[in-house]
Amino acid sequence: MVLLRKGAPFVEHQKTVTVKNAVNIKKDSLRVEPDEESPGRFLVAFTFDAAAPGRWSSLMTLD
Repeated sequence: MVLLRKGAPFVEHQKTVTVKNAVNIKKDSLRVEPDEESPGRFLVAFTFDAAAPGRWSSLMTLD
């Protein structure tokens, strides 16, 4: 008696693509600074490069 095993289903392979970030934060520029307008609060500051025009917005609250 011969048992036939079914193989794995056929999967179509696609060529991989490298994803590049449009914005890169310069690690050495990342810093936390006191907010002069709101004593007791801090600001995150950094420098970044952008490959294309765009907007940046961020909201973070820590208690």
